[in-house]
Amino acid sequence: MKDLVTYIVKAIVENSEAVNIEESVLADGKIILTIHTAPTDVGLVIGKMGKTINAIRSLVKIKAIKEGKFVDVKVPSDRDNGNGGMGGSSAPSQSTQPTQTDDAVAAMPTETSPAVTGEFEVPNF
Repeated sequence: MKDLVTYIVKAIVENSEAVNIEESVLADGKIILTIHTAPTDVGLVIGKMGKTINAIRSLVKIKAIKEGKFVDVKVPSDRDNGNGGMGGSSAPSQSTQPTQTDDAVAAMPTETSPAVTGEFEVPNF
């Protein structure tokens, strides 16, 4: 399982050398995989509204079911420890800047990325 998560995460982050997957086995046999990345890559792993990490969890769950195991995938974030390991205090910050509304975000132009073409080899996990 760890190899599968490592392969997927390294393929989507910008700093693949900073990727570290921590594997913990609980007393009841459950496996917890914790994804550690560079602070700038955490958002790429989580994805918009958690879609990327949920897709990773789905793939891992499929493999775990085939092997008769229970595996949970976690990503430490600022919500887990109060400051995300970024330093500073854990007290909430007081921002004086106005926040954008959903309408303002929707009106922002978006970049289009080129389509991925070609063949690639997927390793057998």
